[in-house]
Amino acid sequence: METISNELSLVVSETAVDTEIQQMLIERFTPFLEQASEWKQRAESLVVTDIIQVREMKMAREARLALREIRLAADKTRKELKEDSLRYGRAVQGVYNVIEAVISPIEKHLEEQEKFKELYELKQREALRLEREELVKDYREYVISNINLGEITEEDFTRMLNGAKLQKQAAEQAAIKAEEERQARMKAEAEERERLRIENEKLKAQAEERERERKAELDRLEAEQRKANIAAAKAQLEAALKAAAERKERERLEAELKRKQEEEECREAERLAAIEAELSKGDKDKIADLIADLEGLKTKYAFKAKKNKLLYDAVIALLEKIIIYINSKN
Repeated sequence: METISNELSLVVSETAVDTEIQQMLIERFTPFLEQASEWKQRAESLVVTDIIQVREMKMAREARLALREIRLAADKTRKELKEDSLRYGRAVQGVYNVIEAVISPIEKHLEEQEKFKELYELKQREALRLEREELVKDYREYVISNINLGEITEEDFTRMLNGAKLQKQAAEQAAIKAEEERQARMKAEAEERERLRIENEKLKAQAEERERERKAELDRLEAEQRKANIAAAKAQLEAALKAAAERKERERLEAELKRKQEEEECREAERLAAIEAELSKGDKDKIADLIADLEGLKTKYAFKAKKNKLLYDAVIALLEKIIIYINSKN
């Protein structure tokens, strides 16, 4: 106590105020220092090292609140005394600074002891949060973003982590399944394109074969008809010449032969027209197949390069002209 009183007297004497005021300041503030000194001894003996020291934490709280009351009372006295004059206020402030310098560290120490459990639990929660953050870092997109992982229970965290794992696993499996389905779809499309190509090649070959057969049959009939016509004409001419002894008779026979030839040619033309009409009937389906094949070529390919697209458009235009030409001839 004597040390505290001497320290206070030294501070007051350095303010250059009257002796009477110095004595008054010492008397007004000494009780606060004495009370603070008593609580200081108690506070320094209070050290909390475990959360189970509930009694010590409660005592720390009581001591801190008592010191707070002393500090607030001293501050109130400071404010009252400081109003007299600026110089007097500096003296008062200096005295208060001494008291605050004594009390504040003790108050802080006691608050730490008082709130040891709270601070300890806060540190534990932060450590737990960091630990859990590490556990969920691979599943962060499936975890609620604004949740404090250090605050929730172990049961809730385990449930949340397992749920996130299941979601990620489901997403990965879905991605694998989608890729497998895409590959299968591409394979099926490729197989279908190949099947259509083979089928088109087969149809094209059949159409070409039918066309060759039609032309061959037509050429054969025309050759036979020409041969028959020549033979008939020759026979008729020889018979007419042989039978005509006279010029008039020859002229008559020649006229008659000419008439018959014209009739024969007319009948032959009618016969050939009938044959051609009959052949055309058989070719009707072939012509329809040919047009269908040409129509199919207009949509068969899908080019990506611009120059190939332009080339394909030109080919399609030519195909359309060919189809129009075929239709105009049937």
